[in-house]
Amino acid sequence: QYAPELLGRQETRRLLDALAETHPKTVEEATPKVLSLGETQRVLQNLLRERVPIRDLATILEAITDVGVVTHDVNALTEAARSALARTISGNLANENGELSVVTLDPHLETQIAERFGLLGGAGEQKIEPEFGKQLLEKIEVACQSGVMSQPIVLCSTMIRPHLRKLTERFLPNLEVIAHGEVSSNVQLVTMGTVS
Repeated sequence: QYAPELLGRQETRRLLDALAETHPKTVEEATPKVLSLGETQRVLQNLLRERVPIRDLATILEAITDVGVVTHDVNALTEAARSALARTISGNLANENGELSVVTLDPHLETQIAERFGLLGGAGEQKIEPEFGKQLLEKIEVACQSGVMSQPIVLCSTMIRPHLRKLTERFLPNLEVIAHGEVSSNVQLVTMGTVS
């Protein structure tokens, strides 16, 4: 729970130094050439905040270095790392039969959320109105409860995933929000309901 707070710059440097012993080129290419130590630290903190293991540091670093050439937006870097860790993320959430039970979002609702956060190129408010947010949270909670999900999971697009996660984390702390690209091919998706 407190792992993100415990991972400071010094701890991040230690992790990278340890990785450099086995993957020197990966570390050399990543930092400080493409990404600063602080950017790498923030990506790792974001992953830990959502209970994503960071043991596979080489994969994480390669993914964020590729994207870091184009953008230094920490959200975009985190999403790239999550996509690279798809097998880990979906594997940890799937049951013993390899099934991943999820609640999906109606495409129209995804568009509404994206518009409100200004993700579609329009003049976005960068915020969700309290009433819309309240209704959305209630509908997600009801969909997960009616699906009798031991681990509530919402599946949505990569574009809105970090924003939806921020919106839900305070009120639905046990809810996992994953993107389509984070579901590995060896996992069977089972849709328990749709939020509209």
